[in-house]
Amino acid sequence: MERSAVFGLLIDYIVKMDTEASPQELSEIDLEDESDDEDGDDNAAKPAPPVSWKIEHPIAERLDLVMTLVFEYIDELAGPSGDTNHTHLQTFYQESIPAFEGVIFKTHGLTHVQFIWFYMASLSGMIAEDFQRRLCLKILNPNVPAIFRQYSVCYVSSYMARAKFVPIR
Repeated sequence: MERSAVFGLLIDYIVKMDTEASPQELSEIDLEDESDDEDGDDNAAKPAPPVSWKIEHPIAERLDLVMTLVFEYIDELAGPSGDTNHTHLQTFYQESIPAFEGVIFKTHGLTHVQFIWFYMASLSGMIAEDFQRRLCLKILNPNVPAIFRQYSVCYVSSYMARAKFVPIR
């Protein structure tokens, strides 16, 4: 099975979790700090222990885990920090476009999974430009159904509002 097909199946799974967990439900989750703070000593010289969170929502916990694994895989593809040759990442991005256009783009109510593409765009200027171009072409194409043109506007505005790395031209 090709990597793009496996990624497509993974995206289907993430989309299912993303749509099952309503944003209202997720915003009401109580995060419990599981780090040890037994002694209550405020010793400034002692480094703070890493904070680990326990999520009290099974879908949110699975969604968080799977998204983290996807981001780690993308980091591996991007290579070491400072490496500007993102050939593997760009290839993966091109392979992931059918999943974005076929599943993500056409699914209403997603709040998390689209950040996979936003993250890839943050790692490569070429990906960022291509992502913007694809969405803008949908907006400007009168042959694209109006609802998909509206989705494109929403994705472009969401992306531009969050993407501090995008040069404004």
